[in-house]
Amino acid sequence: LIEYVEKMGTQAEAARKIGVTAETVNRWLNGYSAPKGLSIKRLIMLGVNPNSVRKAPPLGLPFLPP
Repeated sequence: LIEYVEKMGTQAEAARKIGVTAETVNRWLNGYSAPKGLSIKRLIMLGVNPNSVRKAPPLGLPFLPP
């Protein structure tokens, strides 16, 4: 997902193309939520692997990149 956001230039532009808010994209990138339903379909149509979205760490633990 981060590569798609970089390609679009901003989280806001990526969000517009996906059909969600920039806040939603930010939450996906920071691991606080994940795409669901229609968002997954839109990501696939845009060539983005929905599994590339970070998963939230357990509460109280810092996020460690893969």
